Amino acid sequence: MKQAILILLVFAFGFSYPLQAAGQQIPAAGYSVSGRGYVLPKVSSLEHGAVDFIWNPSRGALTFRAGASVPAGDRWFADAVVAAGLDITLFRAEEHIFRKWISHESRYAPAFGGGVTCALSESPSWYLSADIQPLRFEVGGGVIALLSPSIYWDPTYEKPFTPTGWGIRLFDFGFFVW
Repeated sequence: MKQAILILLVFAFGFSYPLQAAGQQIPAAGYSVSGRGYVLPKVSSLEHGAVDFIWNPSRGALTFRAGASVPAGDRWFADAVVAAGLDITLFRAEEHIFRKWISHESRYAPAFGGGVTCALSESPSWYLSADIQPLRFEVGGGVIALLSPSIYWDPTYEKPFTPTGWGIRLFDFGFFVW
């Protein structure tokens, strides 16, 4: 157990590097709003609107997220999805090809993520997920990500490493406010 905690701490500090704030206190917690779609068994194929709590303790590379999404249509809470996971920022680049399209100071910051997703349908189903956020930017006190694909696995399936489905986060706007 002590080795697992030590490995986790080394991992967290190894990937964590603080943002330059010029002496300002940078908020570390906030929320994100996103539009998602899933192609998964027991999950509504309608568009989903999601709200997540996000927390980045050192405003470094690791961001924890937990939240819920509901589909458009009549069955909001019957087909809700809850999820929790971790995003790892791969690098940050202040000079990027998209900077002329973004009116504020920005950093290109692609990320890789993983987590657990639970579909709260008539018979709840758990999935493991991995996603990549190739179009992700840190702008002001927030994060913007576009067109982020995900792959899902059902750990109870007879072939646990065979993908069960996929999804896409069309947009994700995150704001650090606390």
